[in-house]
Amino acid sequence: MYNPVNMQIEDEKRLLEKDLRDKNKKRRFEVRYVADDLTKEEGEAEKLRLEHMALKRKSFKHTEQEVQRGFNILTNGELPVGLALIRDNKQTYLKKPE
Repeated sequence: MYNPVNMQIEDEKRLLEKDLRDKNKKRRFEVRYVADDLTKEEGEAEKLRLEHMALKRKSFKHTEQEVQRGFNILTNGELPVGLALIRDNKQTYLKKPE
């Protein structure tokens, strides 16, 4: 190995093996940190996506009067698609959250 007192290499082969082990250990840790960073970035992106979706979501209170009325007061026609859902040829409206 290496003698720090007289600063000479005594066993060069062992020293190279030890250096190689240390480099491989560092490489393993680097891979782990890269994977952790990637997971963190994906989690933050998902959090932002869900937050954006929540901000775009319509609240029942904003449309409560229109839903109770059952028609669009301006056009005297059907409610917009966001409020009226058509399923099995039946029109259902935005429901109050339970």
